[in-house]
Amino acid sequence: MIHLILLWSFGTGWMVSSLAGDGLLGVASFANCFYLLHWNGTLALKYCPGTRTLSVSVTETNGTYAFLTDRGVYLIHSKNVNFVKCNCTASLPTDRGLIACTKDGTLLGPGWRTRLACNWLTLWGSRLVAVSNNSTFVIDIRTGKVLKVFEIGGHFAATCNNFLAISSNNAVYLFRDHRIVAKFTNLTYPAELAFSDHCKFLALTDAYRGRLIILNVTDGKVVFTKTFTFFAERCPVSLFAVAWKGDKLVVGRGDGWVEAYEVKGLG
Repeated sequence: MIHLILLWSFGTGWMVSSLAGDGLLGVASFANCFYLLHWNGTLALKYCPGTRTLSVSVTETNGTYAFLTDRGVYLIHSKNVNFVKCNCTASLPTDRGLIACTKDGTLLGPGWRTRLACNWLTLWGSRLVAVSNNSTFVIDIRTGKVLKVFEIGGHFAATCNNFLAISSNNAVYLFRDHRIVAKFTNLTYPAELAFSDHCKFLALTDAYRGRLIILNVTDGKVVFTKTFTFFAERCPVSLFAVAWKGDKLVVGRGDGWVEAYEVKGLG
């Protein structure tokens, strides 16, 4: 049976809007600062641009973290901070350079651009995934050519090997090799998704009910749920962010806390 053991907590002061994990854990917060944490919870970097941070993304082979703010994108690599001014809705650092969607509906890639509005960017192997309000696009990262369109839009996506998960308005859709294998509905708000390292499980949050949900990707069945609360354990706290690395699962809470758990019983 799956259960979680709390390892550490880290307070940001305001809502944790996004998490991204690689060698370090990137933490985006509305408290006008963003952070890089070691996986034991100690602080590696704190940077305060004076505006809320909307999201964070990282590419494993690149090691660069992109923190998206209202003013533009802050790129962090080996504690070096570079700022790219843009009116962006999504950003992703890659080996080929920064990829971003702008508020005027342009997807900017390394040496190419295409008319496409999006809310989230991630990689699927060597391909780019761009999630828009009504559709999700699989794109050749070298040319910007659209290779596949899923007629499901949303706000977030996650990939692992041949799996793609899309977080829509009130549901999460799970695809394997471009075929839908599961749909999880009745969610309150679209939030981030995270696969376990070996792609056997998918973690998602039911944001306004404060629920963490873990699905088995082979059949889409729920194998674990936990409701997070505050105010003397009476009210659910919102959960908008989740990251998973090895046996550590991390959630970002609406009250500004990051909590890391050891996952037991995965089998």
